[in-house]
Amino acid sequence: MTELGGAQISNLMATLPGIALVLRSPVADAFVHTLRLASRSPDFSIGQAEEILSYAVRRNLMSADESDRLLAEIREQIRVRGERAAAKSEARTQRKAEGAAKSAGKAKGSVKAKAAPKAKAVSKAKIPPKAKPKAKAAAPAPKSKVTKTKPKPPARKR
Repeated sequence: MTELGGAQISNLMATLPGIALVLRSPVADAFVHTLRLASRSPDFSIGQAEEILSYAVRRNLMSADESDRLLAEIREQIRVRGERAAAKSEARTQRKAEGAAKSAGKAKGSVKAKAAPKAKAVSKAKIPPKAKPKAKAAAPAPKSKVTKTKPKPPARKR
């Protein structure tokens, strides 16, 4: 398999419409995927995406049309993220308000009487456990066949 040079890729892209999608730069793919993932982050700003996409267009890594489509997609993700955050915030404040109303209703309402403590069950007289039978004494260890020798007395000095 031979590798295509820059001029050959340009000729192919001019000759065959749609081949640009197949021969797109891996760097452009990385930019697109990174921007899509980064747009989900709360710290991401649209200005950062615009800067990266303008760089990719200047370097002919992607077309201006593709850049515009991706930028519109990112703006939509940011808008949806903002709507979800607002809905969560609204639901959270509503739950807090409901919880505060319930606790205020409990404070104003009648106080429940505490139930009387349960009587302790009377235990039966303790019966001593049965005595366990004594274990049999262990059998004596078998005698070894090796005979012990007496240590030799120290040698005499002359």
